[in-house]
Amino acid sequence: MPAPKSTPPPSVDEFWRLLAASGLVDAATAAELRRESADMAGRKSDDVLTALARWLVGRGVITRWQAKRLVSRDPRPFFIADYRLLERHDCDGDGLLFEARNEPSGRIVSLMLLSSSRCRQLDVWSEIVRRTKAAHQAADPLLSRTWMLEQHEGSRFIVCERIQGVKLSDELQRLGPLPRAQAGVLALQVARAVAELHALGAVHGDLSLDALWREPVAAGGAERNGRVRLLQFPLCGDPHRVPQRLPSGEQERAALGQRACFVAPELLLRDADCSPATDVYAIGAILSALLTGAPPCWNGDALRSLATAAARGPEPLGSWGVSADM
Repeated sequence: MPAPKSTPPPSVDEFWRLLAASGLVDAATAAELRRESADMAGRKSDDVLTALARWLVGRGVITRWQAKRLVSRDPRPFFIADYRLLERHDCDGDGLLFEARNEPSGRIVSLMLLSSSRCRQLDVWSEIVRRTKAAHQAADPLLSRTWMLEQHEGSRFIVCERIQGVKLSDELQRLGPLPRAQAGVLALQVARAVAELHALGAVHGDLSLDALWREPVAAGGAERNGRVRLLQFPLCGDPHRVPQRLPSGEQERAALGQRACFVAPELLLRDADCSPATDVYAIGAILSALLTGAPPCWNGDALRSLATAAARGPEPLGSWGVSADM
């Protein structure tokens, strides 16, 4: 079967109609912008579209993601309830994670759009409601904030705090291990935050260096002085995963990458659920990684790393030059 033909880009006239119809700007603003961009009209159509998109992004009228969707004629809406969708980010599972702006307040948030089909499953929906409630109640300052579960015209979504910065996994690759005192303090902070989730009847289930983000510092400040935050439900892992378990398929496990190094070996057993004990294992693995600069048992492949952890466990910290009396 021949590959389907790609949708041709819109003409310049069509592009302006798409922009006006999108709701991103009103018709009067679109008309004014078109008059201001009249000097681009002499170029070839594709060149005009590229120039227009860059110009509108540079003016702050639309984002790069919105521009790509307009040029590709993507028919899906740019709004959910009072939220303007600004960017889309990668996430696990069947949800869609967006950076969005609440139009009445102007606040920038993370918005997790849930799968309609998965939410029709009673066990999945019940667990989403339960975990959202626990995440909302958790007040530890290390944790990302989960604000509310909303429904609008058949769409169900969770509104959360937007966390900016860099993953600690990326930071360690660039800068190496943390100083021992910082590593110990951070591991203790993670333990306290996760303990609060446990007290609320929840399990994190997705602890790793990818779940820890270093927020930006003011200009001129040392990068490692930035505040560290721990992503929690629904920003970490698949929010539809019921029960909370390690993926069973090899392909899904391989996709974990270095996150596999923070999976407790008992989760490899059939029907083993995430638990407070498996979170504690992950916290220990995080401390090891912070001290050594490398995820424990990582050998370049998630499946082999899982097998290594199950067979003989992480290497003693002494082999990395970390003394036992730290």
